Amino acid sequence: MRQAYENLLTLSPERFGEKLSQYRNAEAILRDRPHYCRVRIDEIKIESGQLSLKIVPVPTPGLILMRLQDELWISSSFDNLSLTNDVWDSAYGGWTLYFDPNLIDAVTECATSYSQINEQWDQVRSRSGPATFRGLRKVMWQQYAELAMTITNSQWQTQRHQD
Repeated sequence: MRQAYENLLTLSPERFGEKLSQYRNAEAILRDRPHYCRVRIDEIKIESGQLSLKIVPVPTPGLILMRLQDELWISSSFDNLSLTNDVWDSAYGGWTLYFDPNLIDAVTECATSYSQINEQWDQVRSRSGPATFRGLRKVMWQQYAELAMTITNSQWQTQRHQD
């Protein structure tokens, strides 16, 4: 059985680098408040006590790629980072990556009910339609709350099955 809550920061430097390299090309759900999107880890760098990740969006109906175009770099110092097998969280950076496949599936399924958001967001960004950010904001916060609950429930279910 997979050990979901192994603290990766306690591994030896050699094992830590080996473990992190396993996440290259892995898919995850990125929570960058107040937005969620599905991403793929394209590159991992460790330099000067900092972890930097190049992430690429995975287009998913209902998950807005707010600030992601083709790629984005996110980073955090190790002092502000929590790394387990399933969750990487940057307290100061404000982002979290969820790697649990069941959680990714649950979020993707929940997001499909918000697939109209993608079209409305494209209209807002291109200013080519009737949608406005003000009109979209309420739906986006409703979606954020629902996706947050989906993640909480999925993590709880995973923990229950491991105990």
